[in-house]
Amino acid sequence: LTQRLVFDLPVFHPLVDPLSGELDVKRAFAKWRRNHNHIWQVLMYARRVFYKIDTTSPLNPEAAVLYEKDVQLFKSKVIDSVKLCSSHLFDQPKIEDPYAIIFSPWNPAIHDEAREKMLTQKVRAKFTFSL
Repeated sequence: LTQRLVFDLPVFHPLVDPLSGELDVKRAFAKWRRNHNHIWQVLMYARRVFYKIDTTSPLNPEAAVLYEKDVQLFKSKVIDSVKLCSSHLFDQPKIEDPYAIIFSPWNPAIHDEAREKMLTQKVRAKFTFSL
């Protein structure tokens, strides 16, 4: 069983299929071991591929070629892609998936408590580590 990360709106990136919106996670997790691998690792991988762009064996050849040959046009297409995604950030997912990550506007009644817990844990972890 391989994990999948699919963007509802395809993101302009060499490792994202322009039709399906699926990010190529197989290159980082060739064989998914559910007792060893975790979803946070997939999310960290997704974050990393946007900072360190790999153009080998792309799912989006156009994005790979532009990144290598015309970085200004690549950036322009990325900006358009980000604008489109941003304008649909709070839309409901296109498919029924109990594990979908859903974004919602900031609501203090819902989010403040979770934010405080995360910040408190981070401070506690930093303090414990420095002892």
